[in-house]
Amino acid sequence: MSTRDEPSFGFTHQVRDDCLCLHVQRTARALARRFDDAFRPIGLTQGQFSLLTSLNRAVPPTIGDVATLLAAQTTLGAATVVLETGEHPAQLKDTVTTPAGCTIDGILELEEGKLRVTLIKAVVKAAQRAKELANS
Repeated sequence: MSTRDEPSFGFTHQVRDDCLCLHVQRTARALARRFDDAFRPIGLTQGQFSLLTSLNRAVPPTIGDVATLLAAQTTLGAATVVLETGEHPAQLKDTVTTPAGCTIDGILELEEGKLRVTLIKAVVKAAQRAKELANS
């Protein structure tokens, strides 16, 4: 069992009030929302605009470069929505997919391949190992 003390409630408030990193993250999210509002009339988000801008190069990017960038943007976007709304990812998935749409077909294919189970097992295993390391 860990012998580390839990942070006090006062300490968590001090971090909330004084942590520069936390304030920068909040500011970045607020700025991103403002850019989303600005790009909305042309049907883009700030993430999509950033992606298109990053692809505008003298030498065309490889498909691998594009795939990496898309994966990173997708992960970042999904994580941001979860953090900002506080909603469970399954609820968010239900709000952005249509029953007969492309995205839900892709999700169903991933679930058929047992991706969800594999990810859950990986997280559980990592948590178990972290606990073992903390106790040693």
